[in-house]
Amino acid sequence: MKIISMVTQGPSSVSDPWGGLQNPAGSSLSTWEGVLSKIYDVLNQAVPLSALVAVIMIVVGGFTYITAAGDPDKIEKGGKIITAAIIGMVLIFLSKIIIGFVIDRILPT
Repeated sequence: MKIISMVTQGPSSVSDPWGGLQNPAGSSLSTWEGVLSKIYDVLNQAVPLSALVAVIMIVVGGFTYITAAGDPDKIEKGGKIITAAIIGMVLIFLSKIIIGFVIDRILPT
């Protein structure tokens, strides 16, 4: 209806062409505080999810390692899966710490 009134009456008579729509993300991304808040929200959701994936990958690697039955290729594959999961988890935790440090200490808020 707002578009019809804009067309018939002109844009000067309509003060808010978007009809008062709110940001569905819950924060204003047009300000630094909103962007930084969204970064923190994403990090706070990504770390537990990545921890869950890492645990699943450690279990898969352990299962591959245990069921190798002496096959050196499967033993190596299981070890690589476990190593990659642990390295990935360390990188995720370090990234959260580094991004938090950069946002808190270096970027002015």
